[in-house]
Amino acid sequence: MQTRVQMPPRKIQRRSNLLIPELGIDVNEWDTIKLIFLFYIVLTPLARFLYPKSLPASNSLLFFPVASLLFLWLYQYFGFWPSLAEFGLTKDKFKGSLKSGILAGLASQAIGIGIGWLIVKVIGPSRAEWGYVPMEPPLYAWGWAVHLVSAIILGPLVEELIFRGVSFEVAKYKYGRPIAIGYTALFFAIMHGFNPVRIGQITVSGIIYVLVYEREGNLAAPVIAHGVHNLVATLLSFVVF
Repeated sequence: MQTRVQMPPRKIQRRSNLLIPELGIDVNEWDTIKLIFLFYIVLTPLARFLYPKSLPASNSLLFFPVASLLFLWLYQYFGFWPSLAEFGLTKDKFKGSLKSGILAGLASQAIGIGIGWLIVKVIGPSRAEWGYVPMEPPLYAWGWAVHLVSAIILGPLVEELIFRGVSFEVAKYKYGRPIAIGYTALFFAIMHGFNPVRIGQITVSGIIYVLVYEREGNLAAPVIAHGVHNLVATLLSFVVF
């Protein structure tokens, strides 16, 4: 009888001092760019490409959760940056940061609406429409379910990990806190499109997410805030649709 050889468990060697700046951060700007490109430039378009053309185009977000989960698996498996737990993405941190996260998310949405109105007033309605791509409402119950999972859970988790977790910490160490806040918030906004109203709104949201991240000392708080912001935006979209 042949005995099976038990393989030793794989040990993840994390190389980052990202959360211990006094040791010298060993993650650079190019690392963060690769991290962003991995998700936005590679996995997301790939997921949309694999979406069956026979299904409604407005339900193409079906594959966004697939891209998000694959990104999170790659992040954990290769272990190039701090783990999710080291960033505070644990059940206890989510419970402890629930109130501040909800308040930050509501503030982000309310201030964003005000910023959007102000931008339209300043530049005019026609210019405010530049680069705007309206979202098609999902069809069927499963389309909405996928949209909600993507917008409220997976999207905020992945984007906060990239922008407030890795990118902000690297930029803060390299250039100082004020530049890091502006840089990551603006980059975060541009990655969502070039419409001036959306850039203004999302830049403000990015700043709020950084502030609540620093206040709570974990990524759970901005993930909650981001999810609440998207949930309110989805509910408001029912009025439009």
